Order: sequence, then structure tokens, then C-alpha cells
Amino acid sequence: MTYDIPHASAVTGLTEAELADFNALLAVWWRKRAKNLVRERYYNAHNRLKDLGIAIPPPLKCIKTVVSWPEKAVDYIADRCILEGFVMEGRDKCPELDEALAENDFISVYAQAVKDCMVSSVAFLAVTAGGAGEPRAMMTAHSARDGAALWNDRLNRIRCALLVVEFDYDRDGRIKGPLTMNLHEPGVVIVLRKARNGRYVVERRMEHAQPWPLVEAIRYKPRLGRPFGRSRISPAVIATTDEAVRERLRSAVSAEFFTAPQKYILGAEDSIFAEKSKWEQYIGQWLAITKDEDGDIPQVGQFSQGSMQPHTEYMRQLAAEFAGETGVPISSLGVIHDNPASADAIFAAKEDAIIDAANFNRDNASALARIGKLALAVTKGVSASDLDDAEKTIMPRFRSPDRPSVASTTSAMIQQASVLPWLAESRVMLEQLGYDEAQIVRLLSDKAKAEARAMIAQQMAGEKPRPEDDDSAGEADDGDAS
Repeated sequence: MTYDIPHASAVTGLTEAELADFNALLAVWWRKRAKNLVRERYYNAHNRLKDLGIAIPPPLKCIKTVVSWPEKAVDYIADRCILEGFVMEGRDKCPELDEALAENDFISVYAQAVKDCMVSSVAFLAVTAGGAGEPRAMMTAHSARDGAALWNDRLNRIRCALLVVEFDYDRDGRIKGPLTMNLHEPGVVIVLRKARNGRYVVERRMEHAQPWPLVEAIRYKPRLGRPFGRSRISPAVIATTDEAVRERLRSAVSAEFFTAPQKYILGAEDSIFAEKSKWEQYIGQWLAITKDEDGDIPQVGQFSQGSMQPHTEYMRQLAAEFAGETGVPISSLGVIHDNPASADAIFAAKEDAIIDAANFNRDNASALARIGKLALAVTKGVSASDLDDAEKTIMPRFRSPDRPSVASTTSAMIQQASVLPWLAESRVMLEQLGYDEAQIVRLLSDKAKAEARAMIAQQMAGEKPRPEDDDSAGEADDGDAS
């Protein structure tokens, strides 16, 4: 994929500071783009065989061999980083924010952004005002392949960002380069569009009330000096995957000889091999071989058959190295253990992944909280600083990364409720028991209906006269008694 981007100095309509940011962002994008494309190929299992030129015959190098371990390295952690929504203090629901999340299908968009983040180390979430026929707040996600950002170390957040929102295609449907790009600066979003002459021009400037860019970074394992984190597809993962691809091809080549062991014939005439292919020679009826010219009987034998065991053991060793690097259990890589693992051993094998996912949620909680506030502010048409006190406490709610069973969760919640009885009346109890948002809404609705029916029944029962208050009943009783 080759992008054609003219030099940024030709862009008109930008201030000197904006042009400097645009140049710096383009430089970051191009510098990181090659590595991002390599990681993308490994994630999609499109990486090519890196042959050492020793064990694989040249005619067999064209056999396509696939090892999808890098995809497993990403998805195994990403599938445990599940965003379930946003919460705030003092309120169970926020209709404006819930509407924005639903209109943008943000829960699904975030899940996709997490996977792209772990492939390329970072992904970007943007919130902008929608146009005609669009949601009031547009919540979009962009991978590192389609954007770049500069970091503000003092504020610990993005200083400016460049995101591609539309690509230009040739007649064959291949990407030529960006057609429309958004330059995010504090207080403004600048839309750049490719003109007919191939240059980029400022199409429009969209002012907003936020004192920072409307972009947040979702990062995997950020650290000082590397604020945008690192990729799950590390150099060690790439090297192990390359070796696994070679080993899988070597296994395929060995399997051909394993299923067709070589035979030999001593003392046979050359005429019996004439006009016969190697396959015909292999399956030929050699029991009909005649004596040679000296009257000796040809000797037929078979070489000892090769074993696939060394290949199996080496593949298991590579899987163990890959598991140690990524935290993915060996059993999830398609390698069978000799003995079945116990329940404790299975949980212990997942512990590294659970900790990794929990740390990812922790590192990105503040960015998601700002995204929630931005979405609510843009929806209401105000600045994030103008939100009320409850709305300023917006925070993301994640599903537990360890994914415990329903039985173990129920048992734990019952024990906690016995110590804290009021916990049984909390919405958190339903969330911890694994009910999704739709089920929680229905359960709370049914609970409210049941409470209303019980209250009505109690009031109706209170209106009925009691036997001791009925005069006629009392007179009848007196008469009977006399």
C-alpha cells in the first residue's frame, strides 16, 4: 500500500503553528507506518516465509504455511478488556450519554479500537459534532495506520492529532492516499481535503468549546519516554512466529516422506524403470521382477521410516516460548498437553493475561472518562467544564477480566451480601452476577412493577373494614351470645 501525500508546506489556510504541527504529525505517521503495516500482516497471518535456505527444497517454498499466533496474542487480551458502559455518582442513568453511545454503537467501536491498539500500540478515539442526518456527537475510532498524534508530557495527554477520515482510491479500488484529514488542535478541528491539483487545502475550520483536542489515545503498556505504549506483536513474537512458520513447512515436507517411505532394489535391470514416473515406480508391482542377466534375484528393501516426533517436540518448544512472551496459555495455541490440567492450573495459566487486561483497563480509564464527558458535552452543546457535578464524575465500567463462572460469582456475592445486606439492593449486585444492561433494565422494571402491585394490594386491603369495626356484625354477635 503506497500513499501519495504532497509536502505539507503547500497547504494554504493554516497558521504557522498549525503548519508546524501538521508537518510533525506527517513525519510521525510516515516514520511509524512501515512497522505498523508489518504488524498488521502478522496479525492477519499474511507474513511471508523467511527461508534459511537449508532444510526446505526450493520447489516446496511456494507452499503457503500459516501460523496465526500473533492474532491469538492480541485477541486473547483484547477479548478480556470489555467496556460495558459509563456510570456517574448519584445517577443510575444519563439519557443523553446513553443515546450518544447507542447512536454510535460505541461499545462495539471501542472493542475494535482495543484490538487495533494492541496491534500498533495505540488507537485514537475522537468526538466531533455531527452533521445533518448524523448523531449530535460523532464518536469514532482510528488506528495508528490512519493517524498520528503528538504528546503533551506536562498535561499527560494528546497535544494535537491528525486523523484520516476518507481515502482516495484509484480505478482498481486501491488506496492512493488520504482524501480528507482532520487536524485536531485545542479549540478547533481543521478539515483538510485533497484538491484536483493533488494539494491539500483547508476546507473548513470547526471551532469548539473544549480547551484541548477532541481526541484521546487508547494505549497498551505506556511508560515514561514512550507514552504511546508498545505493540503486543513484539520483535520476540515476530521472531518466534517466523520460526514456527518454517517449522510447520518442514513438518509438511517431512510428512510427505513419512507417508511414502523410500524403497530400494539391488541388482535390477534398468529396463524395468524405463518410461515410469517416480510415483509409478513407487506403487509398481515389484513382486514380478525377474532375475538379472547373471541369474541373480534382485533384492528389494525399504529404508527406515522417518519420525514426526522431533517436529512435534520442536513446535511445542516454540509454543512454550510464545506463551512465555505473551501470557497466552500453550493449550490456546493448539498444542496438546500429555496430561489434562487441573482447574487451578488452568486459572494459573490465565493469571498473566488477567493482570495484563486489568492493567490495560486501568491505564485507559481516564481517557475513556474524558471521552464520555466530551460526548455528553458535545451532545448538550456546552463545554466539558460546564457539566454539572454529577456529570463530571463520569467513569467507565469494565467487565471483570478474569471471567469467573456464574456459580463461583453467585457464591461470592451471596457471602458478601450476608456481611453487607444492603448490597443486595444495589445495581452493582446485578452487574457482578453477569447480567447485561438490557437484562438489568428489564429486571429493575419488573421489580418496580411488583413493588407497585404489592403497594396497591396493601392499600386495598387497608380500606376493607375489619370484623370488630362492623356494627351489624357486633349486634349479631350480641344476640347470639344472649
